[in-house]
Formats: sequence, structure tokens, C-alpha cells
Amino acid sequence: MANACNLAKKILEESVKLLKQKLGSAYLGYKFRSLKVDPTSLRNNQEKLWQKTKASLLGTQIYEDLNLENIDSNNDYVTKLETREYEFFAPYIDSLLAGNETALFHDKMDIVGLTSGTSGKDSKRVPYNRSMIKIFKNSGTAISLVILYSCIKFFIAEKECVYTICIPRK
Repeated sequence: MANACNLAKKILEESVKLLKQKLGSAYLGYKFRSLKVDPTSLRNNQEKLWQKTKASLLGTQIYEDLNLENIDSNNDYVTKLETREYEFFAPYIDSLLAGNETALFHDKMDIVGLTSGTSGKDSKRVPYNRSMIKIFKNSGTAISLVILYSCIKFFIAEKECVYTICIPRK
């Protein structure tokens, strides 16, 4: 009787484990598919994000210095503004650290991060506000979901293949 109970308990534990894997895989698959977008949607999202970013920068020193009032679209932003090196932003960061709260953004600066300094120069200072921290957390979660879903999908497929091969035919 004890052996039957132990066997039943083992079967139940394995069933729960398999159910968790299948539900987890289904949920991660749903999240993964929600991250996929077609190129038109992607361009539309980029445009919306640009307009939101531009509006959030209105009244900041960098908005004025880059003449962002003349940049009407994400495409304008990409074609009219050149890529900037850290040295361009250093005076804004200095100003921000000196108390000019609207040098780069309107939100209160929460922390200043330091780069690792692997370029052979001194570490660079990177100011973070709450909205930037939230963006990094969300991006990290999305990237993790994609990687995790891909790995689970692979391992479940591998496991099912092994089971298929190992199950004896009757």
C-alpha cells in the first residue's frame, strides 16, 4: 500500500511539474507573440515614441540647443541630427549635477551611473531618472522573455523527442 501511495504521489508531482512547464510555455509564448510587430507597426510605434520623447523634452536646455522644435518626425530626427559622442552631452551632465534640473529632462535625477571605463578613458557619468529606469526594466523583461521562451521551447521539444525515441513500441 505504501508503494502504491508513493507511486501515486510521484505521478501527481510529475503531472504538476509538467502542467507548470506547459502553462509556463503557453504564457511565455503569448508574451513572445505580443512582442512581434510588422514593419509598419514598428514605424508607427517609433513615430509615437519620438513625439512623446520630443514633448517630454520641451523646455529643456538640450531641446533648445538641438532646435528640436524644427524636427517634426522620427524620420527628421534620424536624417537631420547627427549621432553625438559622450563629449557632446558632458556639459549637460555637468549642468545637471550642478543643479540645473532641466538640462536634459524634467524629472528629478535619481542616480548617476558610471560606465566601466573600458574605452581606456575615465568612466563616464550617466544620469538616470525614474522614466529611464522604468524603460530599462521593461526592455530587460521583454528581452528575457524572448530568450526564456526560446530556451523553454527548445528544451521541451528536445525532451519530447527523447521521450518519443525512448518509448517502446507495442
